[in-house]
Amino acid sequence: MKKTRKFNIKNLFRIMIAFLLMSFTRQTQHDLTDQLIGEWRNVYMNIVVNKKGKPIEVISADSTNWEAILKIHPIRTHFEKNGTYYSEYFNLKDSQIRRTEGIWFIKGNKITISQIKPSRAVYKYQLSINANHATFSGYIDFNEDGKADDYYYGIQKKYN
Repeated sequence: MKKTRKFNIKNLFRIMIAFLLMSFTRQTQHDLTDQLIGEWRNVYMNIVVNKKGKPIEVISADSTNWEAILKIHPIRTHFEKNGTYYSEYFNLKDSQIRRTEGIWFIKGNKITISQIKPSRAVYKYQLSINANHATFSGYIDFNEDGKADDYYYGIQKKYN
């Protein structure tokens, strides 16, 4: 006996919504990837440092007080088309004091940055880009206590 399926408008609607969401996710991921290529510099950051699940310190800096608070120039991060990146840290005398390198990729609206040099670390952030500003937010191990429980919110401006 041959089974026939009745046309079900609800199922068709569900399929259309799923298709649109998949297309939007792919388009968003592609757009974010294309927009991220280039040099970015920090203009704002807010880090809530936690210990044993409780906030113990909040570090905030913006373009008006970045150098006074952090004693460095805004970090310069270069996202390359080939999926690599490097970040340069300069002291107030314009000497490079640190350089990190690694790989990055975007899935949906999340970016994963895998630092390879000078040491290994993985950072996962929510990412949004509006005009020439990128916003990164997520949990990191800022205080180096072995737990990614410090909340980071940062804004970078595209330099080139």
